[in-house]
Amino acid sequence: MAVQQIPNLPVAIALTGSEQLEVVQAGVSCRTTTQAVANLQSSSLKAYGSFISSVTQTNTGPAATRLMYFDVAPVASSGVTLASNGTNLSRMTVANTGVYNVMFSAQILTSSGGSQSAFIWLRINGSNVASSNFEFSIAKNNANLVAAWSWMVPMTAGQYVEIAWESADANLTLAHTASPTYGPAIPSIIATISAVG
Repeated sequence: MAVQQIPNLPVAIALTGSEQLEVVQAGVSCRTTTQAVANLQSSSLKAYGSFISSVTQTNTGPAATRLMYFDVAPVASSGVTLASNGTNLSRMTVANTGVYNVMFSAQILTSSGGSQSAFIWLRINGSNVASSNFEFSIAKNNANLVAAWSWMVPMTAGQYVEIAWESADANLTLAHTASPTYGPAIPSIIATISAVG
């Protein structure tokens, strides 16, 4: 059979998954199927993790960076694991390269009077993510405020993401409520991470 350039080949229609493709693996030409390629993409897009903290996290040293941390058991996860930073479980680690949506909500409380400010931002592998910081203020003493937002970040397999926070207010906490007036317990933090591409 004569060698033909790709533009001169007939067009494939109605792919079934059994069509064969040539790939190079470890420097060797191999064959695979269109279904195997589809499965690879599908498995990376199924990566997700949902984590909570059922303890109040304190700001014991004002103006020092803290990392939000979570309980041992994830609410749900596949392709994302929780790892320790040496002290607490703060590292949401991805198994696959991709673009991830990282979301969180945290219940903030302060017993200080007057307006108090705090900052929350994202880190990947211990480095601050550029332009990921937010500042918010709590204007009322002993009032709960829920901070919540999301980031879209590219990550490679094995990298971890952490949510950092800092405040000059020594009385500011990420507050867990075990028995609220209504409904179930309120976690101090809920964080989710999911692959989107």
